[in-house]
Amino acid sequence: AGGNMELVDMFNYTNNIANSLSMKPFYLSSGEKATITANFQCFNNAPTLYYREPQNNIDMQALEAFYIDYYMIYAPPSTYKSPVNQPSLDGVIAGYRLLTEVAPLYELTCYGFWQCKQRYSTQQEVIDDATAYRQKQLPVDAIVQDWHYWGANDDWGPQWDPTNYPDPAGLVEQLHNMSFYFMVSVWSKFGQNATCLKYLEAQANKTGNVEIIDESASSPWFDPYNKQAQIDYYYCINSTMFSIGVD
Repeated sequence: AGGNMELVDMFNYTNNIANSLSMKPFYLSSGEKATITANFQCFNNAPTLYYREPQNNIDMQALEAFYIDYYMIYAPPSTYKSPVNQPSLDGVIAGYRLLTEVAPLYELTCYGFWQCKQRYSTQQEVIDDATAYRQKQLPVDAIVQDWHYWGANDDWGPQWDPTNYPDPAGLVEQLHNMSFYFMVSVWSKFGQNATCLKYLEAQANKTGNVEIIDESASSPWFDPYNKQAQIDYYYCINSTMFSIGVD
């Protein structure tokens, strides 16, 4: 199939993975050429990305992406030593590392088996699952507590629901005693009754430094680019998470 062909990717932000990507495959014979147009719809904007390959040149143009830099990494097998003695992505990765500098390895704890689900609802549920993993000798290294550990939506923030998580410090201690690491998902937005939101608002009232984005919204966000907001948000996380041993 030659001539002009179109690939359309409609990214609809509905978390419906099956419907968020629509790709039409096509096939070319050796030496055959085609023009590909990819249209990406993001929010209410619809930038178009054109890809054209005339002879040995590649042209890329985005009509609305004025503030994006594109880096093309050219890595034919002749420019790098391939460990498999054939064309591979090794040269592309080498070029990427040249642009970004060498990435350091994470600490050893990051390379184990992490268990995360949607979601643990109570402190006892976490302990029961952790105990079962050890009894069954399943090699789990870390358990992740995902959202809603704070309780009601109005309390959305880095705080523990006293009904379902009556002793978070004890929870962390029990997990550590079973050789688990414990990670908690924290969010940068808040319910209207969240303790951290009240703290940031109080700090802003003292200093005049506004630390909340869209404070009138039902779920306002803290301003991550505000230096004092970063410090105050960390204070919230430290007081409820790090101070009790969350990893």
